[in-house]
Amino acid sequence: YTCPAGIAAHGYVSLIRSGEYEKAFQLVLDDTPLVGTLGRACYAPCEVDCTRGSLEGPLPIRRLKRFIADVHYESFDGPCVETPAPNGHRVAIIGSGPAGLTAAWQLARKGYAVKIFEAAAVAGGFLRRAIPAYRLPAEVVEQDISNVTALGVEIVTNTPVTDLTALH
Repeated sequence: YTCPAGIAAHGYVSLIRSGEYEKAFQLVLDDTPLVGTLGRACYAPCEVDCTRGSLEGPLPIRRLKRFIADVHYESFDGPCVETPAPNGHRVAIIGSGPAGLTAAWQLARKGYAVKIFEAAAVAGGFLRRAIPAYRLPAEVVEQDISNVTALGVEIVTNTPVTDLTALH
């Protein structure tokens, strides 16, 4: 219950144990589009509080997420997300870091037309600018971002927002 993203580990751990890697990926994808990123850059607070720690040690949750993301993205034919019917409402999000991408993901899955405004030249926020590529390769960030754009989310780069009223 300590996962900042709200991901219930027991579900996908059980699916991985059963060899159902794609189902495990989809279960994590229900909560966040950043499956590959979390498998590499999450600080894993769940491992500290893992009840298995007192028995034989905590489960390597971050490594399990990385494994299912790698298996999924190896055979990557494009994002496999259902696009909901539009609800007629639009939302602007400022910043394409993890919070912006996740908010866009959740809103788009509820039918909102979402546009992300990013001041930098590439999407991803600190995933691109603060985490070194040896820890989080650019192609993994791209694949995770494609989970978001597959729902119709538009990301415009080199577009700082200086006037909120201009977004109307």
